[in-house]
Amino acid sequence: IEQWLEAIRRAAATDYELAVELARCGRLIKGYGKTRERGSGNMQRILGLCRQHGQLSAQALAGLREAALAGEDGEAMDIAVGELQAVAGR
Repeated sequence: IEQWLEAIRRAAATDYELAVELARCGRLIKGYGKTRERGSGNMQRILGLCRQHGQLSAQALAGLREAALAGEDGEAMDIAVGELQAVAGR
């Protein structure tokens, strides 16, 4: 939670929309057991991408969040991350 809150604080200093999208990522953490593990893993993945790519656009972050929520198999998230990496050239 601390990493997530710190990411929101950092984003809020320069990009309100990005901070809002980061706050909305709280929806990823829910349930218990495997559902919670998956959500926590997706949150860590998104926070890692934010660190790796500097500040993502709010639109890119929204896409990652929606992909993370799209299914249990993680395929949509993998595709979204791949697209982000391709655009960023990394």
